[in-house]
Amino acid sequence: MAFKLDDVDIENIRIAQLKPNNKLWEDPELAYLREKIKLHFINRPLVVCSYCNRNLHGEFRMVIDIEHILPKNKFKNLTYTPENLNISCKRCNMQYKKEKMDFIIDSAIMGTDYFNSAHYKFIHPNLDQYNNHLKLNIFQFNQFKYIKYIPEKNSQKGNFTYSYFELKNLEISCIDTAQGLQGSINLAEKIKGKIRFGLVKLLTKI
Repeated sequence: MAFKLDDVDIENIRIAQLKPNNKLWEDPELAYLREKIKLHFINRPLVVCSYCNRNLHGEFRMVIDIEHILPKNKFKNLTYTPENLNISCKRCNMQYKKEKMDFIIDSAIMGTDYFNSAHYKFIHPNLDQYNNHLKLNIFQFNQFKYIKYIPEKNSQKGNFTYSYFELKNLEISCIDTAQGLQGSINLAEKIKGKIRFGLVKLLTKI
């Protein structure tokens, strides 16, 4: 079920917007609303990052960010708009997406038509079905887990999301851990070439 603002929320946002030089997202009077938003997303049956699609169920709350698909510092009017909100892991939000807008095809053409999937290069958390563009395959053998992302039918959005958030690094990190190489000296040299390529190629075929 999609997140919805009630009449009290809408009125409190309106009042906050009238405050001079107010940072709307940090407004202390709206702290309850930010908590309400986060609870909505982390209490869903399927709790996943909007961009890497990794399962966040049971994760410590502080490692899960409320995500503004269009950055709130550039689209202040969308700060509390439900269609612009979701959740993400800190890796995708803080390391890759940040406050960038290069995932919009053409901001001039988009104008105020914010919630049209056609304007976005990546898989939009609220406008697209993730699995229609990118499959996350997880294989586990005893305590070792292998991850592989596969773009669906050569989806442009799937390929862009895979590249933009450098999801290959999640695959490699997982493989490195399974090989017992993580943290060793000259790790970058040890995992180059045939070992890494062979394992990734094997996962692709499964």
